[in-house]
Amino acid sequence: NQTFSDFISSNAVIDQGPPIRYRLRLEVRNLDRKGDDSRLRICTLGTKDPKKPNRTILLVGETGSGKSSFINSLVNFAMGVKQEDKKWFEIVDDVKTSQSESQTIKVSVYQIFGFEGKTLPYSLTIIDTPGYGDTRGIEYDAMVSRNLHDLFLSEDGVREVHAVGLVLKATENRLSDRLSYSFQSVMSLFGNDMEQKIVALITHSDGMPPENALKALEAANIKCAKNEEAHFCNEEGFREVIPEAAAPSSEGNSMAQHQTFSDFIHNNAVIDKGPPTRYRLRLDVRNLDGEGDDSKLRICTLGTKDPSKPNRTILLVGETGSGKSALINSLLNFAMGVKQEDKKWFEIVDDIKTKLSHSKTIKVSVYQIFGFEGKTLPYSLTLIDTPGYGDTRGIQHDAMVSRNLHDLFLSEDGVHEVDAVGLVLKASENRLSDRLSYSFQSVMSLFGKDMEQKIVVLITHSNGMPPKNALQALEAANIKCAKNEKDQPVHFLFDNCLSTEITEETEFGLAQAWIVTLRGMSKFSDFLDKSTPQKLDTAVRVLTERIQLEACVNNLIDKMDLCQHKTTEIEQTLKILKEHKDQLDNQSFIVEVDEPYKDKEDIPGGMSFFMYGGAVTCNVCKENCHYPGCTLAWYPSHCKVMKKGRCTICTNKCPASVHVKEEWKYVTKTRKVKKTIENLEKKHKHETGKMKNESLLEKLQSEKKNLEEEKNRLLDEAYLHIVKLEQIALKVDSVFTFIDPDFLIKAMKERGDTVKVQKLEELKSRMDEGVMAGLRYGFQNLGEKAKNVFKKSK
Repeated sequence: NQTFSDFISSNAVIDQGPPIRYRLRLEVRNLDRKGDDSRLRICTLGTKDPKKPNRTILLVGETGSGKSSFINSLVNFAMGVKQEDKKWFEIVDDVKTSQSESQTIKVSVYQIFGFEGKTLPYSLTIIDTPGYGDTRGIEYDAMVSRNLHDLFLSEDGVREVHAVGLVLKATENRLSDRLSYSFQSVMSLFGNDMEQKIVALITHSDGMPPENALKALEAANIKCAKNEEAHFCNEEGFREVIPEAAAPSSEGNSMAQHQTFSDFIHNNAVIDKGPPTRYRLRLDVRNLDGEGDDSKLRICTLGTKDPSKPNRTILLVGETGSGKSALINSLLNFAMGVKQEDKKWFEIVDDIKTKLSHSKTIKVSVYQIFGFEGKTLPYSLTLIDTPGYGDTRGIQHDAMVSRNLHDLFLSEDGVHEVDAVGLVLKASENRLSDRLSYSFQSVMSLFGKDMEQKIVVLITHSNGMPPKNALQALEAANIKCAKNEKDQPVHFLFDNCLSTEITEETEFGLAQAWIVTLRGMSKFSDFLDKSTPQKLDTAVRVLTERIQLEACVNNLIDKMDLCQHKTTEIEQTLKILKEHKDQLDNQSFIVEVDEPYKDKEDIPGGMSFFMYGGAVTCNVCKENCHYPGCTLAWYPSHCKVMKKGRCTICTNKCPASVHVKEEWKYVTKTRKVKKTIENLEKKHKHETGKMKNESLLEKLQSEKKNLEEEKNRLLDEAYLHIVKLEQIALKVDSVFTFIDPDFLIKAMKERGDTVKVQKLEELKSRMDEGVMAGLRYGFQNLGEKAKNVFKKSK
């Protein structure tokens, strides 16, 4: 058998460590073509002994799943590498392969010979497929499948497979369409006799049972072997050194002044006997806007506020499934002083319900935790929990979240200052999906430039290792936040499994999870200690501008929709008149066209407490001036789109007095109508004199021109709001997540407005890939009417 020294002397050092990392030199043979054009290659380490058995494993997983790192782990295990050796050998570059897409469509076969008997009685053949489902689409995935087919048919290829490993991150709580497609694609390559060979290989694991990932596989109906050993956990990153955990800080105040566990054990419901015994804490809940399920803003209070004690307010933002609810429960237990040996766990948020495919409501919940000051924290906590941005309901849902936050900041009983904004991100994220990028861009667009130093990253599902991938993903997406002395985003690590039942299987993983989380909590509390509260005046100004811009854009979409319908009616009329010129003198000649008209459509809303949901509409212009409206505005005159008693949105800038706020909005519909030449002449007759036949055409064209002028007015309004946002917002370019910059630029070019075109193109040039991803996601989730309007305008 070969030894370490054989490789230490003959292979390149990547990093001095410790551990010292070596790149192993492989003998590479291309099976199909030469050089970079090859799509099939055999990479061999060592010399094959025909008398020794071999096992072949086919690995499949999307880009970023940890497949490359897992291959390196298999190699080191086969070589017999131990932690105390402080050495690490690599055959795959897991840094390069963790980028946004696999660099090639190569199928690589790694043959590991010469180590039989060290830890394994056989040699290994590992088939590495490039990441399915990356950004290049279904044609790319079909090419991967064809390459595998060629490998199985090649004379020097692979003729047998002992296992197919589906590589999946432990933190996956639902399979995305892309990930589900990846696994279904590979399963389609094999017959039914292969099912018992397909196993799940769980990466980025903290050693806990991967319940979420396994449930996600079940929900996606992924066919694979079914028994206790059908999944295996691999700790990504164990080649690095884990720093010693810091003990959480504590104050020496008397516990007699505070509430104790017994207060809650007797007064609250047991969720699970455990251990740990899990309790659901009863909270005092006040709705700020409505009753029961209709409420969109609620205050949930635990304990009694002591006005003499300080408080810290944290706004938490993350997409559905990021672990935000579990983090809130962890913050609660840390504030209460709960320790691992207590074998008790208290909860105020149900993290099981919030792990579903999307958040059930658009509630913004404010959790106030009083009465524990001095246990581990010198202050009480106020936690603002936003429903998951970027869930399956799309951009309209996200806009509602922003409006609810705006109402919370404006409400007399709401929140008026924030000490930190926490972007909640899973440690295993190695690139931000369009949806996740949109989530973070959306929340940054809520605040002014004075808020940047308060935005921090809260890393969940962490194993305690430096979250290199997650931080690189944030940098690549240009997420603005506070930076530390290393010029990295300020971040804190937490594990989300502290409430997991203590068993022989979970005991080790839980001990590590407590160390990671307590250390993260201690560092986060140090940050909060030094933080000064940020007044939300600028945030309110930014949100007000966003509301006005959104109202302007919505009105623009309505107007353009009406313009298109009226244009269709005009074109139908002109066509008929031209085809029947001989009938123009016949006043009874009938023309049938599709006539647009305004109708009313019911919407959800109504009064509750001091909130009122509904649409602000203009009775004169018959337009929607603000929908969804400002819930804090009972009357149209109080709406944010009103300025000095007049509407800033409707065509005639009518007084607030001719507006109403009701539970309906205007919609444009069409109906078949029959009109005579006489009707048409009366409708389009000039104020003086008899109209000639030719002037009917002129009047129709004039009406079409008027509609274009109104569209131009709205474009100017949208432009002015964008300029105002640039002056005060932290991320002005993120407004483009709900309005297409190319649409505005093209419209301005058609007008010949070079100054505005130059300004918009400058803003667009500052848009990074993260914002562009948000724009892609936002446009994909716009309403159908808005999509059609943008498409027809381009």
